[in-house]
Amino acid sequence: MKPHIVALTLALADRALSQSLPFDADAQLISTSGEHKFVPPNFKAGDQRGPCPALNALANHNYLPHNGVATIGRLIIATVKIYGLGMIVACFLSVYGAIFDGDYKRLSIGGKTNLINLFFSRPGGLIGSHNNYEGDASPFRGDQYTTGNNYKLLIDVFTAFLNRSKDNNYTFDIITQFRADRRKHSVQTNPYFFYGLFPGVIASPGAFAFMPRLMANHSAEHPEGHLTREVLLQFFAVKQRDDGTYEYNEGNERIPDNWYRRPLGFEYGQVPFLLDILAMAAKHPEFLSVGGNTGEVDSFAGADLTDLTGGVLNFQDLAKGDNFACFVFQLLKMTPKFTEQTVAAILDIINGGLGALPNSTLGIDCSQLPGFDSKMARSYFRGFPGSEGVGLKPRKQ
Repeated sequence: MKPHIVALTLALADRALSQSLPFDADAQLISTSGEHKFVPPNFKAGDQRGPCPALNALANHNYLPHNGVATIGRLIIATVKIYGLGMIVACFLSVYGAIFDGDYKRLSIGGKTNLINLFFSRPGGLIGSHNNYEGDASPFRGDQYTTGNNYKLLIDVFTAFLNRSKDNNYTFDIITQFRADRRKHSVQTNPYFFYGLFPGVIASPGAFAFMPRLMANHSAEHPEGHLTREVLLQFFAVKQRDDGTYEYNEGNERIPDNWYRRPLGFEYGQVPFLLDILAMAAKHPEFLSVGGNTGEVDSFAGADLTDLTGGVLNFQDLAKGDNFACFVFQLLKMTPKFTEQTVAAILDIINGGLGALPNSTLGIDCSQLPGFDSKMARSYFRGFPGSEGVGLKPRKQ
């Protein structure tokens, strides 16, 4: 990782750690009773659950439709209200998913439904979003090529992760090292491992950072959040048997009882997310190396993100205004399957949604961030079979 990025990360971290967080029990308690009591999915009736435990839990508690097919608005409101995700981050993730894996207005948090997408005919939901949204080297799911699916939790991986903490406190540092180990495992076992711009630089750190930042339970003793084994078991639909082993119950993710979200007014938005991306990369520079295996295991070839963007990327500028959101849009332009027009359409939809909020002055202005050489980057990624859809299905035995 470049020295100036390390320096910026440490400076931002000092500023963030010096900020005292409040705790308001009444405002932060999330209901898991009454209309929000846990109701398991009825898969025979067509209920959808997929690779995101946080969204699965929202559907099981009626914060999202129980069938698992939600509008952009419902996704934004639920993730902001229940987990404390930042508004612009929630808007981007929801709109992005609905456009590329839904019908532009709705998204299945699981697999295929009767939604129709003009470009992709029958969208595959989050389960069918490999290298669009979901990617390789996830926390507890397997790579689609090596395991045959991207949504079932691997109980052996989950169990090994639980053993990483000796004091029942799963910190950001523990999870960062876990992410590095998962990436290394994918490189060593998946010949089509691909670490692209959006799945690798944005979605991957989100999947790991969201655990301590959005799933942790908050209290007066731990206003910054405390992620324990008990909370993880609930959010990931895992039960401990009498003999001490663990059992996964697919699609039965829960919001724990007596669970308190992030403090209101301290949502996990663009700047905290950027800080976490940089903090992870400061310890593991490979997180900013995008590329993939070339058809054989352990053959990873990649380019540093700062080099791939032609030297115009300045991480210090990303902490200002809307620049981080705009940076994400520029990453999309550098991905083979996205066009300038498509990315512009996403931005228009997000700004339209933000402007429609009551008393909203929110909007994203991308006029200040310099552009990247999108064509050069798209050409670079075509050299990796994983970026072309090769390896989406498991090998025939």
